[in-house]
Amino acid sequence: CQVDLFEEAGVNMALFMKLKKLHPDSALLDELKNPGYKKTKKSRLMSAFLPGLGQAYSGQYNDAMFSFLLTGGAAAYGIASAISQYYFSAVFTGASLCYRFYVGGMKYSQKCVSNYNQQKKVELIEDISAYLSLHLK
Repeated sequence: CQVDLFEEAGVNMALFMKLKKLHPDSALLDELKNPGYKKTKKSRLMSAFLPGLGQAYSGQYNDAMFSFLLTGGAAAYGIASAISQYYFSAVFTGASLCYRFYVGGMKYSQKCVSNYNQQKKVELIEDISAYLSLHLK
């Protein structure tokens, strides 16, 4: 993973090894070892447990609240329709919308985490490039 990151940044491994020798306790090296990426599977499971929780995990709090409210509202509509003996509406409107929002929220939470990880990767590459341009001229 580290090699791919350096290749993507246009940094060759010889320069990285120089950096490691010059600054072995650099915080940048620690960040490279553990960049803090989030897991898409964890996000999906969190959203399966509670709609919107996966989006909150990735830092998308507004989307998390929206997902929770949409899924909950569709479920509430389906339950209210069933109680009122409007079974057709309960199944074909409430349950189907609830299912669509529920599954869509799980997929969207994975997308949010992928975007978060990509942004984290870009920031790390920028930090590497800036650090090397300052210290290894």
